[in-house]
Amino acid sequence: MSYGLTFADISKIREPEVARTAWGTRTICATRAEYHLERLVVRAGASVPARYFTNARSVYFVEDGELLARVRGSDGEPSHRRLDRGGIVSIDDGRIHGFRGGSADTTLYLFAERPLVELLAETQAEADARTWSASSAELTTERSQDFRNKYWGTIETIVSAEFAGKRILLNQGGQASLEFHVRKTESYFVHSGKVRVGLRTGRAENRSIVLSAGQAFDVLPGLMHMRMAIEDTLIIEISTRDDDGDSHLVEDGTKYKHVDIDEP
Repeated sequence: MSYGLTFADISKIREPEVARTAWGTRTICATRAEYHLERLVVRAGASVPARYFTNARSVYFVEDGELLARVRGSDGEPSHRRLDRGGIVSIDDGRIHGFRGGSADTTLYLFAERPLVELLAETQAEADARTWSASSAELTTERSQDFRNKYWGTIETIVSAEFAGKRILLNQGGQASLEFHVRKTESYFVHSGKVRVGLRTGRAENRSIVLSAGQAFDVLPGLMHMRMAIEDTLIIEISTRDDDGDSHLVEDGTKYKHVDIDEP
């Protein structure tokens, strides 16, 4: 007899495909009915054609590098913004926007409240030929205001609405507590490093999976889970609404050792 979620039910590690484009690469890290996460790597000096999403609000976050964002305002006039590491630009549904890479490759993460319906507003050739007001572009002041130090690393909240996005940095050897959520669904994408995710399923059976850079994993409601850094690890997380009251502690990470059922 099985009790609750089994390890076979929830242990699937995903390896999102990296799609090459004229301007760089695009990776769909997680897409569910509740949210959507992408990684975009824009080559130095390359132009990302202007586009818009018909069905969802979205937030871009610059993980590294620098670029220009061109966003059309409600009056139809475009404005140019310079984004550097940690910069955020929020895009309402229907708002036309595009990017041009800076002096080096730039990595962006795109968080959205549901799978995107995307339409292009220009061709690649039109984007390449467009004049950008780089000299007058101001550095964006929109940045995360929720940065928390933890005994195992840091958590930075990038967006917190009906969907949530976080940047989770775990120090090598650090481990969070074993916990579960009743309502929250979350997905991890490992930007860099290697992390062991401890799971408790079935008849209170401890098991683990190991995630490396470029891999993803979904944590469903009710699944007991904890993060243990094998190396310094950066996780980009997207989830449904984040509520501290929906985080239920099972084991204290400062005292607990997660031993798998098949470990000697």
